[in-house]
Amino acid sequence: MTAALQTIDLSRRFGGLQALRRVSFTVEPGQIVGVIGPNGAGKSTLVNVITGHLKPTSGQVHVDGRDVTGARPWVIAEMGVARTFQVVKPFRDMTVRENVAVGAMFGAASSVAVAMQRADEILERVGLAKRAGFQPRELPVADLRRLELARALALNPRVLLIDEVMAGLRPAEVEAAVQLVLSLKEEGVTIVAVEHVMKAIMAMCDRVCVLHEGAVLSEGSPDEIASDERVIGAYLGERYARRTAERGDA
Repeated sequence: MTAALQTIDLSRRFGGLQALRRVSFTVEPGQIVGVIGPNGAGKSTLVNVITGHLKPTSGQVHVDGRDVTGARPWVIAEMGVARTFQVVKPFRDMTVRENVAVGAMFGAASSVAVAMQRADEILERVGLAKRAGFQPRELPVADLRRLELARALALNPRVLLIDEVMAGLRPAEVEAAVQLVLSLKEEGVTIVAVEHVMKAIMAMCDRVCVLHEGAVLSEGSPDEIASDERVIGAYLGERYARRTAERGDA
C-alpha cells in the first residue's frame, strides 16, 4: 500500500539553527499520527515544510507516492492536503461563513451557492453555526481554532494536518474535538495531529512521533510512547508518567 504521506530525511536550517534533522516518518492511509515534543522541537516547521510553506534544506516529501518536495502550497492543497495554522490566519474582513466558503470554492464547490451550503454544513459540524455571521475579530481564541479547522475541512482533504487545534479548549471541548477527528478518520481522512494535549493524543492516535531538537526521538503506539524513558525525560516528565501509571490511562 502506498503511504498517504511520507517524509524522507527531511531537514530544514534557518541560518545557524537546525530546525529539522533528517526527519523520516510514514503515515498510512486512514491513520491518525500524532506529532509531539517540547516547544522548539520542530513540529510546526515540519508541518510548514510538508505543506510547501517552507522549502526543506534537504530531504523529500511524498504524497501518495508522488514527490512534492518544494512544491508551492496551492499545488499540494490541490492534491488533497489541507492544514491548519497554529497562529490562526482568517480573512479578517469576511464573516466566519465567508471564510469557510472560500475554502469550499478552492475545494469541490461548483458555485458560490454550493460553497455557502458546504460552509454551513461544516460550521454546524465544528460547533460554529451560531457564529456564522460574526467577524473573526469577534471570536474568542477557542472559536478561532474551530474556524481554522472548518476552513481546512472545506477543502475536502484526503490528508489533514492539524497544528494545536485543541489549545485553549476546555476538557469537554477537547473531548468533542477528539470525537470530530475520529469521525474524520472513519470517513477515510488521513490525519497528522501536532498537539500538546496528551489526553487527546492518547485517545485518538494510532501512532505517535516524538520530535526533540529537530530529530525523531521515538515513534510507536501511544502506550509505547507514554512509557518510553527517553520521551519521559525529554518531554512528558516523571510526574506525567506516574499519574498515567496510577490511573491506568492518559
